Amino acid sequence: MSSKIKHFFSTITVLLIIICITYLLSFDSIKINNFPLVYIFTIIILILNTLSFIHSYAFKTDIFFDLIGSISFISVGVTSLILITDVDANQILIFFLLIFWALRLGPFLFIRRLSAGPDERLSEYFKSPLSLYFIWTMNSLWVFLTSLSMIIIFSSSQNNEFGLIQWLGLLIWVLGFLIEVVSDTQKSKFNKKNKGSFIDVGLWKYIRHPNYLGEIIIWLGIFVISISYINSIFTFLSIFSPIFVFIL
Repeated sequence: MSSKIKHFFSTITVLLIIICITYLLSFDSIKINNFPLVYIFTIIILILNTLSFIHSYAFKTDIFFDLIGSISFISVGVTSLILITDVDANQILIFFLLIFWALRLGPFLFIRRLSAGPDERLSEYFKSPLSLYFIWTMNSLWVFLTSLSMIIIFSSSQNNEFGLIQWLGLLIWVLGFLIEVVSDTQKSKFNKKNKGSFIDVGLWKYIRHPNYLGEIIIWLGIFVISISYINSIFTFLSIFSPIFVFIL
C-alpha cells in the first residue's frame, strides 16, 4: 500500500474519531439556536487547520504549524465567551488560563521554528497534498483531544461554583505552567551558549523532558477543574485530555 493511500485512510480515521467524540459530547452540550456548541468548537478547529493546510501546501512551508495550534485553542475560548450567555466563574478562569498559556507557548514555538528553519521530518509530506493534509488533520486531533476538558467545561449547561476541587486544579495548573516556563527558559539560554550539546543543567539535570512534564501537569489541572462538570459517561471523556498529552 502506497504512502498516499495510507495517509488517506489515516486522515479519514482521524476525522471519524473527532466527529464521533463531538457527537457524543453534543448530548450534554448547551445549544446555540438548537445547534450544539461543541459542534461549533470542532468546526472552528477543523476549518483553521484546513486553511492552514492550503497555505502550507501552496507555499511549501510548515512555519505556522505550531502557531496554528495555539490560535485554535484561543479561538475556541473566545468563541465560548462570545456565545455563552450565562458564564460561571470556572469558565472565566479556564478562559484566562488558556489565553495565558497559549499566548506564551504559541509565540515561543513560532520564534523557535523561525530560528531552526524548516522541519526536515515533514519534508516527505509536502510531496503529496493527501500526505500533508494528514499532518494538519493530526494537528486538529491534537488540539481537539488535548482541549477535551476545556471543551466540556465551556459547552456545559451547568453553572458550578469555584470550590475546593477548582482550587486544587488551579494549583496543579500553576505548578505545571511554572515547570514548563522555567524549563523552556533554561533550554533557550543553554542552547545559545552550547549549540548542539545536550542540556544537563537546571530542571533538565533531574528530568529528561521537564517542559513536557509541565505540559502534562497543566492539562491535568484543567481536567481536575472539569471534574464537577462530569455528569454523564460522555463527559467523562474529559479524562482523555491529560492522558492524551501524557501519551503524546
